Amino acid sequence: MKPITQFTKDQFTKFTPTPVKLKPFDPRNRLIAKEYIKDLDKTLAQWHVQAKIIGSTAYGIAGKGAIEVGVFLHGYNWQPVIEKLENTYGKMEVLEKDYAQFHDEFQNYDIKVMLFKGYAAQVNRKLHDFFLSHPKVLKQYEDLKKRFAYSQRDYQKEKQEFLNDIIEDLPDEREERYAETSD
Repeated sequence: MKPITQFTKDQFTKFTPTPVKLKPFDPRNRLIAKEYIKDLDKTLAQWHVQAKIIGSTAYGIAGKGAIEVGVFLHGYNWQPVIEKLENTYGKMEVLEKDYAQFHDEFQNYDIKVMLFKGYAAQVNRKLHDFFLSHPKVLKQYEDLKKRFAYSQRDYQKEKQEFLNDIIEDLPDEREERYAETSD
């Protein structure tokens, strides 16, 4: 698969060289995420979409502390879902073609809600499933995060390079469909 974004080295200069404050995995984060998702799923019930725990909380590894929740959408429900979420939680902090994000606070926990559609949704689902089924690579990812936490700039750069290498090796749907029909 092709990575979602190809970064140049210059793009990482927006990150500071200050350290990243990594926190060890806390199993309570999953419980809080599940409670939060119940409310989010009710808010989105008319579109029959379900939110899921993603990122460090889903993987059970060290992270920056925010609980990440993913919502995977289609083109036809993208705009109405965004409008509903903005009316309920406030303006999206990031709004791109296939990705949107807002932060919320729930029971004193920082919640990061990320919406995906199209190719961004495909890549994020596959990356999520890959990490859950490859614990050794997941451990390498966590070790890399810890090793480069001395600088936000290096942390982001090394993380993105690691993720892009994995994404490039993931089969895309066209390759999978061809493999299924070529037997």
